[in-house]
Amino acid sequence: MAAARTLVAARKEREVEDDWDKPLDCTGFAERMETAREGSRQREERGEPLEEWTPIYIPPGKENTVRGRLAARINAARARVRQYEAR
Repeated sequence: MAAARTLVAARKEREVEDDWDKPLDCTGFAERMETAREGSRQREERGEPLEEWTPIYIPPGKENTVRGRLAARINAARARVRQYEAR
C-alpha cells in the first residue's frame, strides 16, 4: 500500500513539474476571468465573506520559468492588496 502511495505521489509531482515547464496557454482566459468576476460579485451581493487567500506554491527550481515568474508576481500583488486592505 505504501509503495502505491509513493508511486502516486511521484507521478503527481512529475505532472506538476511538467506543467511549470509548458508555455502559457491563454485560450479562454477572458472568459474565465469574467466567470470569476461574476462569482465574486454574486458572493458580495449575498454578503458572503471572501475566501482566505493562500500564496501560489512555486516548486523548487521553477522560480525562473515563465509560470514561476508569473506566480511570484501574482503573490507579490496579492500581498500588496492585503497590506492596502489592512490600512
